[in-house]
Amino acid sequence: SNLMAAIDATASEDFDSTDYFAPPSSFEDVSIIIKNQNLTTAYKSLFAESRPMNGDGQIFDLQLKNVTGEELKFDFTGMDKFKEYEVYLFDSRLKKYYNLKEKNSILSPAYVREGKFSLLIGKSSFIESEKAKNIVNEYSLLQNYPNPFNPKTVIMYSLKAPSNVVLTVYDITGSIVAKLVDGYLSEGYHEAVFNADNLASGIYIYRLEVKNGNNMVYTSTKKMVVTK
Repeated sequence: SNLMAAIDATASEDFDSTDYFAPPSSFEDVSIIIKNQNLTTAYKSLFAESRPMNGDGQIFDLQLKNVTGEELKFDFTGMDKFKEYEVYLFDSRLKKYYNLKEKNSILSPAYVREGKFSLLIGKSSFIESEKAKNIVNEYSLLQNYPNPFNPKTVIMYSLKAPSNVVLTVYDITGSIVAKLVDGYLSEGYHEAVFNADNLASGIYIYRLEVKNGNNMVYTSTKKMVVTK
């Protein structure tokens, strides 16, 4: 699946001859489209869109579909056409920004069936102002999804600062059945996949421990259910 986003001083903010609609169908196992809710047309999904620069930057909203059950790889080209601008991809699920001039290939996990991203093109000040809107300002452990599950589930957590992290899964007797994370991670949202393929049905406990040096700064425990 391919799409094109371009900055063109001669283009319109609305639909014009430089833009191409995406087919209104859902038969593809994999697709990625530009979704522009500001178009005056009734249909808002595009494979290609050109816009003039709006102030210091432009944001193209992208929607991903993946029902293959396989990991996807995004490849980005054309960064040389934006010598005066920064180009970033924002993953709304993980609240994470990727500098596409430094990293032109990004992986999307197999379990992400639907994803929302933003392609940001603009001056450094524009990029920094957008980043400021999505700063992670707390430690948290989220409920796993799906739950109940068989055999895999995803556990997401957030770090407001770089920290030493341990994420452990226990059975109801308190015995460790898996250590999913044990290391130093950057600030932001992170996730781990837990595979219970070799475990019996029942309730399991997962615990997040976050340390700054030797000091424990956050702990949280939640339950999840394996059903077979």
